[in-house]
Amino acid sequence: MKYIIIAIIIFLFVKSYVKFKRKMKYFGVVAAYLHDKANTTPSVEILLRLSSAFIEIQHYKDACEILEDVAAEYPNHFQMDKIAANIKFCKNPCPGVKTLKNFNESWLHNFVLVRFGNRRFNFLSDDDLLEVNSLIRANM
Repeated sequence: MKYIIIAIIIFLFVKSYVKFKRKMKYFGVVAAYLHDKANTTPSVEILLRLSSAFIEIQHYKDACEILEDVAAEYPNHFQMDKIAANIKFCKNPCPGVKTLKNFNESWLHNFVLVRFGNRRFNFLSDDDLLEVNSLIRANM
């Protein structure tokens, strides 16, 4: 009985880890796509979506830089409350993280973040995800 429980726990850990790595890989492609798009046609909306992609791949320092630039350049933006909340999240995403830094695809950080993470807003649109899905399918 003890071996069955250990096997189930190992199976659940491996399943969770593989799911996390797939998510990181996918949102890495989303971030690269939006970064290229922001370099060619910069706009506030694209920069906000890029910051959300950076938050998804745990690059909080990069996301905070973008959000602070947008907040400084457009202080009367209609989503300023969400931008301020995301800046606050980037500076303290979950208990134990008090500094602004980029993580390197940390499964343990994601585990804590999902359970105890602070509030954040996602600016990614369905159109972005559809375009990235099309790019991924075209490259297969």
